[in-house]
Amino acid sequence: MLKIDMAKLAGKELEREVARCCSCYGIVKSLRVYPANGTLARPFALVDMETPGQAESLAHAFGRRAMGNSVVVILQQEQAGLRPRNGPVSDNTLELILKELKSQS
Repeated sequence: MLKIDMAKLAGKELEREVARCCSCYGIVKSLRVYPANGTLARPFALVDMETPGQAESLAHAFGRRAMGNSVVVILQQEQAGLRPRNGPVSDNTLELILKELKSQS
């Protein structure tokens, strides 16, 4: 589950925040947020990543399964002040940062 402040964000702002959180795991090709309503019990986002590997990383981070390049990410209202605003950093991102630092030295 992705904890996000849905009370303060709506529409495109909510989509941008979900994309920002998911981009820690690779390139987000597209996404669509489905808010909770009378027929949907839980809000979720359908996220399409660039590769199946990136989709697997995203799915692993949020406890769901990837379907090809796509992942269903369940959204949950976060409690104020509990999550850092810059989100998690994936192992792949850390590896890229380390490679970049080594190439600069």
